[in-house]
Amino acid sequence: MEVVKTGIPGLDNLFAIGGFPKGNTILVIGGPGSGKSIFGMQYIYTGVTRYDEPGIFITFDETPDKIRRNMKSFGWDIEKYERSRS
Repeated sequence: MEVVKTGIPGLDNLFAIGGFPKGNTILVIGGPGSGKSIFGMQYIYTGVTRYDEPGIFITFDETPDKIRRNMKSFGWDIEKYERSRS
């Protein structure tokens, strides 16, 4: 089975196969403040920077500028990758 690594420290080790099965759709759910957005941002950024994977971040509540600003606060400059891939 092909595996997609999250690159998130400690997370891949929680899965018996070392990550998500390739081709699966993953839905992240939880209450406000549970870390869904941060998880998604870290997953996208790590996929782009370490594994040369494309990604899409879907949200109903936050603007692209707010997502970029939040990512930058963690040191994840996703905007430079958006520009280089367009």
